[in-house]
Amino acid sequence: MRFKTVILLAVLAFCAIPAWSQQSLYQASANITGNFQLQSTDSGVTDHATYAGGLMLNIRYRFHNNFSFQATGAFTTFTQYYHPSDEQEQANIYEGTVALVYAFKTDEARTRPFVEAGGGVVYFSPVDTGSTPGGSKVIQYAGLGGVGMDRKVSSHWSVRLGIRALVYKPPSFNIALNTVNSVTPMIEPYIGVAYRF
Repeated sequence: MRFKTVILLAVLAFCAIPAWSQQSLYQASANITGNFQLQSTDSGVTDHATYAGGLMLNIRYRFHNNFSFQATGAFTTFTQYYHPSDEQEQANIYEGTVALVYAFKTDEARTRPFVEAGGGVVYFSPVDTGSTPGGSKVIQYAGLGGVGMDRKVSSHWSVRLGIRALVYKPPSFNIALNTVNSVTPMIEPYIGVAYRF
């Protein structure tokens, strides 16, 4: 009986997809970011990072007038400095996140403010020439929150402006002296263009 119920629900969901997708919209954007990881101190260890610029790409799937799912990938490079060990780790940093986005106005509005919340991972890959030897690649889990707005310039194109914060544990690159057992935000202001299709 339970198996038949599951099959029936699956068939109904499959039949509903065409009607649901007719109301959905996809939107892709390319953005330039600032990347500002704030200083963090714990148990006598301080992690301070340089500020940098980066690139962020994302795609949204709108499943309701005001709600969208968003997947984001981003890249930047900056250096972490640790005290009192005086070690440093320059790293290529790759971000992968998913979020739920809520727009405060419908798609017909010229200006659409939005908020987003979600999570994902930040992958730190050391650059040998700018790092103290011994560090290794590390993945940190991150929470995400942000605000922004789209300003429509045509039926398909918008300018996007916003700010996000990724909250994660600073990377130690698997070096015990660099371990900071607290969390820190990386603030990401961004500007870019979005295309709706």
